[in-house]
Amino acid sequence: MFNLISVGCFVLMIGLSVLLQKCSKKELIMRIVSVLLFVWKFSYILYQNIIGIVSIPIEISTISYFIMFATLIFRIKGMYCVSSLLGILAGVVFFGFYMVAGFTLQNVFTLKAYLTGCLFHGYLLVSGLYLFKNYKFDKKEQPKIWITTLAIICWSLVFYGFVGEGITFIYYIVKPEFLLVFKNMSLNALVLIVYYCLLVSAYYGVIKGFFALNNKVKKTVAETYEVEIKTSCLY
Repeated sequence: MFNLISVGCFVLMIGLSVLLQKCSKKELIMRIVSVLLFVWKFSYILYQNIIGIVSIPIEISTISYFIMFATLIFRIKGMYCVSSLLGILAGVVFFGFYMVAGFTLQNVFTLKAYLTGCLFHGYLLVSGLYLFKNYKFDKKEQPKIWITTLAIICWSLVFYGFVGEGITFIYYIVKPEFLLVFKNMSLNALVLIVYYCLLVSAYYGVIKGFFALNNKVKKTVAETYEVEIKTSCLY
């Protein structure tokens, strides 16, 4: 069932993104939604800690919620490219995973918890696409993404032991014990080195493609706008 819900939610979020782009007050809408979801998420985490359940955001997507909240609510333009990439990645990976393997987790998460995840990851996806479509990012901003990503991973490493129960996405980055398959620890170390090199290389490729596609999209929009202006002048 999670698979079908994921497909439906993903299509819905893409549709909302298209509709949002046609709205004249899209920035105001995104800020209002961000405030509401921030209050919801912060209240939940606060309540969990008050009743004695340690709740600290360690998952990349969960931390991305708060980065996106702050970016949109306070219009932190210097973080637009970072928030856009994190939002799009979190949304695509979440829905993509559940479309393919959602059936494997139906007995792990309740329907309520899963739908809440869909809502917040959908928010990240729509917000990321909103920033991507409406702002041009300079390639010189790439270091911001690397620094933010490193800061997120360091934060997760510090607090993983406090709340790190079960298998989460961040587990595969900060604690990839599943790769330790050899009795010889030197071989395990070599596997980890190769693993992290591949991860960094893949992420580097994603970042390069992200900026290249953003520049192409904004260039196409600018050219279309220029043609429309010239056409209107003929009449």
